[in-house]
Amino acid sequence: MKKFSVEKGNAPYAVAVLLSGCWIYLTRHQYAYTQFPLTLAGSKLFPFVAWSVSLILLFSLYRSIERHLQRPFLITVLCYWILLILLEAVAYNVLGIRNAGTEAYRGLPLCECLHAPLWMQAGYFLMGPLYLLCVDAMRRLTSRHSAQSTTPSANI
Repeated sequence: MKKFSVEKGNAPYAVAVLLSGCWIYLTRHQYAYTQFPLTLAGSKLFPFVAWSVSLILLFSLYRSIERHLQRPFLITVLCYWILLILLEAVAYNVLGIRNAGTEAYRGLPLCECLHAPLWMQAGYFLMGPLYLLCVDAMRRLTSRHSAQSTTPSANI
């Protein structure tokens, strides 16, 4: 049977899907995209797929930054926030993607995007750092577990 390994890339995908699923479940009554009507278990598929793919791409960005720069977490989070605002602004203002479930809320100042309750806006900004922290914790646990499994047992 194939082992579940963070380094082989399985865990970041699983964590992305799990976090995206939890977020979409918790916010399922907030999403009402008329352009993307597909649902799964009462939750919209568009935000679930968008979050899952975005988080996986965020991990790829983190791994690239980690190889070349110091403080990869901080730099990746700053990049995530910038890309979040940029992509949300393009989706809303250029592509015309609107969430009818939250359109009554004010967007972020200057960029006219992220129309949602304040708690949901905070969730958008916290999702990336939370994901990176979860994946990092899994990487640490995996490396600790593999170090223990390669050390000979004292009881033998």
